[in-house]
Amino acid sequence: ETARALLAAGADPNASGPASKLTPLTAAACVSDPVASRRLVHMLRSAGADAARMDGNHRQAVEYAKRLEGPNRERSERIVADLQSELPEQRKLPQFWDSAVDTDIGKTYYFHVLTKKVQWEMPTDDPWDLP
Repeated sequence: ETARALLAAGADPNASGPASKLTPLTAAACVSDPVASRRLVHMLRSAGADAARMDGNHRQAVEYAKRLEGPNRERSERIVADLQSELPEQRKLPQFWDSAVDTDIGKTYYFHVLTKKVQWEMPTDDPWDLP
């Protein structure tokens, strides 16, 4: 009820407090009760919270939701699906490539799991662009 009142009063659904690294959406994804978490996520998204926004830890809300464990895991997977559906389309990486975020600078880098090549640019499907 507090979140609803704050949003109704004009609170920014993307702003984090000065002492918190979490955005409201990442905090909502951390709520251990999946029903309450899903309601908060929906309320914040309806108010304009950006699902793709990185928090102060260089993580998106979906990353927190994926880490929820326990007896309500099945329900928390719905939260993950809700959040992922809000993310912009991401191009699929070529086979054997993966990505990660450099937490010091918040930038995504790409690495080939077999050759261990690391690069800042997203790899292409071009067969001549060998790792």
